[in-house]
Amino acid sequence: MGRVALAFAVAVFAFPLFILLSGIPDAWGGALRVGSATSVGVLGLGIPAFFLFRCLGWWQPWRFVVGGSLGGVLYALTFLKTDAANLIVFAIVFAAGGAIHALLFWFVAAWRNPQLTRPPQYCLPGGVTYKTAWRALSSIRRKDEDT
Repeated sequence: MGRVALAFAVAVFAFPLFILLSGIPDAWGGALRVGSATSVGVLGLGIPAFFLFRCLGWWQPWRFVVGGSLGGVLYALTFLKTDAANLIVFAIVFAAGGAIHALLFWFVAAWRNPQLTRPPQYCLPGGVTYKTAWRALSSIRRKDEDT
């Protein structure tokens, strides 16, 4: 779960870090404001979505992108006080941002992480999968039967 915590931290600080590395000094106030606002969305919608995806076994990156986009649109609905044209722009921008954050999260947390993506019922101590252990045991059993 260490990679998951790191992935949430990366997702929260991705946008302010991007502004910091881009060297735009005038954009710091807006970057911090947007960064603090998106952290609420990332954590408030991302943590429940992560546990839902984990329960359903949805580890494909396209599912994370779709989920992040939907989360971005849901978060854009908090700006309902604005007019319809601005809400559509907010929805598109936040959907794209949610997709990027979700793909970044998937890359850090789930990509090549068998401790997270393999169901625990198929794992034995030491991280060996059940199918590999079953094959090894059945080959030993066959050797014993042959002798």
